[in-house]
Amino acid sequence: MAYFPLFIELEGKKCLVVGGGRVAARNAAQLLAYGAELLVVAKEVCPAMWQLAGHIRLQLRPARVEDADGMDLVICASDDRRLHEELTAFCRERRIWVNVADDSGGSSFLFPGLVRQGDVVLGITTGGKSPAATRYLRRELEGCLPPFFGGLVERLGVLRDQVKELIPDPRERERRFTELLMAGIGRGGILPDEVIEETLRASGPGDLHGSGSGCAAIQKSPAADSTGEVLGLSRSYGEAFFKAQEAVQSKLPLEGRVLISVNKKDKDEVVEVARSLAGDGFSIVATEGTYNLITAAGISATKAKKLYEGRPNVGDMITNGDFDLIINSPVGKDSVHDDSYLRKAAIKA
Repeated sequence: MAYFPLFIELEGKKCLVVGGGRVAARNAAQLLAYGAELLVVAKEVCPAMWQLAGHIRLQLRPARVEDADGMDLVICASDDRRLHEELTAFCRERRIWVNVADDSGGSSFLFPGLVRQGDVVLGITTGGKSPAATRYLRRELEGCLPPFFGGLVERLGVLRDQVKELIPDPRERERRFTELLMAGIGRGGILPDEVIEETLRASGPGDLHGSGSGCAAIQKSPAADSTGEVLGLSRSYGEAFFKAQEAVQSKLPLEGRVLISVNKKDKDEVVEVARSLAGDGFSIVATEGTYNLITAAGISATKAKKLYEGRPNVGDMITNGDFDLIINSPVGKDSVHDDSYLRKAAIKA
């Protein structure tokens, strides 16, 4: 059975840790980091637990079931299985959350693998089936999370009340927050006041050229082999391009080939986009539905096959480096599959 991830405030909560070994010490240290009030009961403790002695109530004696009375959380991490069973029954009768090391079946909650930067917390569990897999995922996520992310989120949190007061519409507010987040990520966690002011003064959704569907713009960095590519996401093409360009800090291509494959809902916008690109000298390649829209408007384009329509297809062309720019928004099951493959292929190209 999968466990539901539930984040709770531990500040001031009373927690009992039964056991003094390395597992108990690790759990105690993690609980302390979130403000819990700890009682640790064990006949003897390891050096790591001794290092916490100034921050916990430590009682060197055999633990008793009664120690759990009045607690909010109980961690059983000793080698006394019988005591663990008695504590589990005691806690369940009194609706006290209990975790038993190496026994997910006896636990009413699991202790997750944690990745933390400030108030950004990721919890990982495999339902007790594979601690090794949990550790692997924790290391992977630690490597994926930018070192500045916690600080950037803190900065956005400071702005939250101001933005809520300034922009009452929830959807527009979410859009602005996303812009601020992407701008901060693109600047390595730095979010200057002028960028904040410019973003909060930006035009509302009525001034944007978009249909409300998701759009993506992929742009390679000048040092793509070492730094990768950037994917800008938005409800409008212009905004998606803006985000990608802001993050990459490179110039848009002034010529070359562009692949366009969009949802039918975007037909009005895509015709104008294609007309503008053609006017700038771009050679346009499009999948069938988009191709029909563009050519019907008198714009020259070449038709390309989607992945399920045979070969060579758009995936092959991306892999071969045939495009300088890709404009794509998903439509239906087939296009969602294509959309994922297009982005992956573009990043690898």
